[in-house]
Amino acid sequence: MILDRDAEYVLGLHRDRSVHPLRVTPGPFEVSPRVMLAGLQALCGHREPEFVEVMRASQKMLLQAFEIEEADYFATVLTSTGSGAMEAMVAAIASSRVPLVVSNGRFGQRLADMARIYRADTHVIEFSPGTPVNVEMVARELDRTSGVGALVFCRQDTREGVLNPLGELADLARARGLLLAVDAISSEICEVLTPDLHDIAVFTASSGKAIRGLPGLGIVIAQKAFLERLEETCIRSYYLNLAADYRIQHDRGEPRFAPAVALHFCLHEALKELLEEGVSTRRETIQRRTVRVRDRLTALGLRLPVAEGSRSNSVTSAQLPPGLTLKAFQSALRKKGFLVYSGSSVAEDCFQIGTGGVLTDDILDEALEAVATVLSEHRQTQQRLVTGGAP
Repeated sequence: MILDRDAEYVLGLHRDRSVHPLRVTPGPFEVSPRVMLAGLQALCGHREPEFVEVMRASQKMLLQAFEIEEADYFATVLTSTGSGAMEAMVAAIASSRVPLVVSNGRFGQRLADMARIYRADTHVIEFSPGTPVNVEMVARELDRTSGVGALVFCRQDTREGVLNPLGELADLARARGLLLAVDAISSEICEVLTPDLHDIAVFTASSGKAIRGLPGLGIVIAQKAFLERLEETCIRSYYLNLAADYRIQHDRGEPRFAPAVALHFCLHEALKELLEEGVSTRRETIQRRTVRVRDRLTALGLRLPVAEGSRSNSVTSAQLPPGLTLKAFQSALRKKGFLVYSGSSVAEDCFQIGTGGVLTDDILDEALEAVATVLSEHRQTQQRLVTGGAP
């Protein structure tokens, strides 16, 4: 279990924040000492029994973490970023079906761009970045579009912090007989997914998000029935061939290519931590801290651009006051020991705070106090400009 003293160790006592600021971002996240140490101790080769045991155990724990049955689903782990997992998923879908991709942000657009590469007749319905998906409009798009066989979307678009309506889109896919594919990377663990309940055929995750491993492993979890059918199709990618990776990992219990061994050991330890802590406990802690963030940012007078009913439970975007650029805000906050990212792909004056990583309440409060200080310093500067430098 991740204890506060573990977080204090990795986040505070042994870290020069002026050189290595603490990340309160949507990911990658801070990780525990246990996870870091596991990577340092990974000295075996990827064909050795020790590695095979770790990889197989991780695959089983991934299914436990997402509360799905081993008999029905399989977790394929790739040495890639989350985008590699996304592309492997899209390539597999496009090998046999025409996809309709729903896009309302940077990562929805990434799915659409990938799908168009693998299938020229891909259909895309676009909403403005940060705008919640309108399910009725998606249904109308399906009414006037023939031949669509799969519905593809992001559960939560990282850059915007918008949570898309999984249940409604899943119901739509089921009613139309469509295969459902979900990019769940940004929302993994932080949000309830229930793949079996929603009949999700395939979804993506990542070692570098709320699982709290180190980044660099892409995860594709899919129904075995879907994976078995892939062998009958032609996937036009050599490295990101989900059918080939599944067959070797499932049948032989080993990777298709030489993997990032140390990252696998980190993932294994991170999953052990997650299951010891309890998935629902971690989720509730993340969500509780997100409420804390939003209450404080609102009290500071900042506008939260995402509508309340569509906000992520782990990521909060906030709009900076006039005259304070994101670059200047990030620079000032970094000097106080904290790092934040942009909170919008269309507006330059938004930032994000993510609560999915290793944190303590005290450290989060310290980060929020740093935000308050930077805003206060900005207001004082603006006031001096108005008064011509008079006290």
